[in-house]
Amino acid sequence: MDLNIIEIFFKIGRNLALTPTTTHNFKVTLSQRIYKVLVFIFFTVGATAGFQYRLFAYITYPLIEAFLWIFTDVTRYVHNLYIFLSVMIFKRKFWFVLFTNLRKPNIAIGHSEDKSLYFKFIVTYFCYIFIYSCIFFVLYNTIDLYEFVRLYFVEFVQIFTQFFYLSFAPIILKMILLRYQHFKNTLHLQKNWHQIKINQLQLKQTVDTFCEIFGGTILLNIIYNSSKSLIYVNKMIKEVHTPSYNSPILVLTKVTHVGILGLFWALIFWVIFLCDAIVSENEEITKKVQKLLQTDLILYDNKQFENFLKAVTSNGPKFSAARFFLIKRSTIFQIINSLVTFLIVIIQIKTESLV
Repeated sequence: MDLNIIEIFFKIGRNLALTPTTTHNFKVTLSQRIYKVLVFIFFTVGATAGFQYRLFAYITYPLIEAFLWIFTDVTRYVHNLYIFLSVMIFKRKFWFVLFTNLRKPNIAIGHSEDKSLYFKFIVTYFCYIFIYSCIFFVLYNTIDLYEFVRLYFVEFVQIFTQFFYLSFAPIILKMILLRYQHFKNTLHLQKNWHQIKINQLQLKQTVDTFCEIFGGTILLNIIYNSSKSLIYVNKMIKEVHTPSYNSPILVLTKVTHVGILGLFWALIFWVIFLCDAIVSENEEITKKVQKLLQTDLILYDNKQFENFLKAVTSNGPKFSAARFFLIKRSTIFQIINSLVTFLIVIIQIKTESLV
């Protein structure tokens, strides 16, 4: 059953209070509340201390670079704040609404699809572990343990929370997509239009619930990765003419930077394409319903079918990033356009400062 993989994510996420302990943990115990508070304090104190240490370096940077570094630190912490306050307190009930809806369509997931979910999960985490192993190797050869703990330890844990939600979101989206595909493929076998309408509305509710949980994390990860990309591009341009540009450690550092950004962007784009695929499936369902109507003229006088048709056409899935914008294929071009625009602004500012 494809829902078993959710339990794996929960076993990972509960260690940092990122998810409920299990899919049946409806009530929060006192010990769980205390643990969440301790984890939140850990992130808050650690992020604040790390920011203060790095602030001494930031004030030596040019203004635009300092702003981008500070902005990424703030965004990273806001991501944790969103998870602990919004997702795990105010929206905690949505986790169980999501799982209930995913269980309701009694569909048989093919063995290949089930294996595909686990394979993608393993590959994603392997890439993350490999890239961060390289990062730890670089840091081991450049700074001592005290500097690492003081500057990067909490930051790396924060980045893992971002990765956790980014890797979890496409798995849930793939499950939703499989249910839309099942709904479309079995549509011609259904006779009770009212029940079909209920199933379609449940799928729509599943999409809305997904957006309530993951929409904010997707938005914050897009913002974070966009600013990080600008920082690294600017840094690479600046270091091209430095004497140590081709040193092995510096090259490995750049490769790891590109690797982690590439992994995060790949996950973001995967989320976007899956959202678009689900919307496309619903459009196919609408076309199929209209085709059924054309082939069976008796349905014109069927009130249940008329209500169903209205439900399908007016309750299509819409994915939003915390209601700031809709997530669709064109979002990729909007991200690229924004990055190019900001990069041009940075280059212009640096050019004017040299004149």
